[in-house]
Amino acid sequence: MFWYLVLAHLFADYPLQPTWMVSNKTRWMVLALHALIHFAVGLVVVGSARSAIWPQLLILAFLHMAIDIGKISINKLRPKWVIMPYLFDQILHFMAMGVIAIWMNSQFSEELLAPHPFWIVLIIAYLLVTYVWYISERILTYANLAYREEVVNQIWTRMVTRAAFLSVLLILLGWLSPISLSPVLFVSLPYFSSKYRLRILFTDLAVSVGGLIFIIWTL
Repeated sequence: MFWYLVLAHLFADYPLQPTWMVSNKTRWMVLALHALIHFAVGLVVVGSARSAIWPQLLILAFLHMAIDIGKISINKLRPKWVIMPYLFDQILHFMAMGVIAIWMNSQFSEELLAPHPFWIVLIIAYLLVTYVWYISERILTYANLAYREEVVNQIWTRMVTRAAFLSVLLILLGWLSPISLSPVLFVSLPYFSSKYRLRILFTDLAVSVGGLIFIIWTL
């Protein structure tokens, strides 16, 4: 069940948390909406098990909100602290998911908490190497304004190519069909014209390899 919770978290904390929400989470209504989105996505991801485990998902949503309140408080006290609060925030979220997953495993039968299928791991890996890394790279390189600007301007081309790199690795292992590479044919690769061409090329390759390692480790 842990990886179902991770999938829900990644969807709700990255693609479903737009910039306006991040900027306005100091307002209680926006913060509550963010927690509600986490709860709703969790209900969708866990499928038929939702009827039994919704209380645990609700508690996880409240824990998520409490952790975010802590991060917001740190940001107010130390506005120049950017990287560590972000990393610590995500570590706490994953710890909370781990605790809730252990609780679920102790309370419910194996039939209800079915083992995660391959597609769950695959979606998590693609989320990690695309949108999650896009947001993370913006935060980790916040001090380099020129590089951050390129990260933002190349958001879609780099996400697609990172997904393509991961697909190549999975194809070489025989886990995907070559047709999965088709989206890359419709984008212009950023590695030829960018000022940081070598940096972003090696970064995207490393992130894609990291996604493959995650899949192998999980399975």
